[in-house]
Amino acid sequence: WGFSTLAFLRIWIKGKGVIASLSLGATRKFVVKSKQGDEKYEFNLNSGNLVVMDGITQKYYKHAVPKQPKIAEPRINLTFRIS
Repeated sequence: WGFSTLAFLRIWIKGKGVIASLSLGATRKFVVKSKQGDEKYEFNLNSGNLVVMDGITQKYYKHAVPKQPKIAEPRINLTFRIS
């Protein structure tokens, strides 16, 4: 649901870890921003979208799923980590 949120975070895995995140259900906004500076990217995660982030991405960027109160449909996110 749209009130569920994920604050900005980064998932640091030693070495060259990879994270694959599969979104199922309602479309939600996904935001990636630089840990330094104003660089920021926003895009929609549709059902079935897979986001893959490597260790370098996690080192320099944080990501979030902001609140979207108008969304009433459920969403599940499956995250897989490889280190």
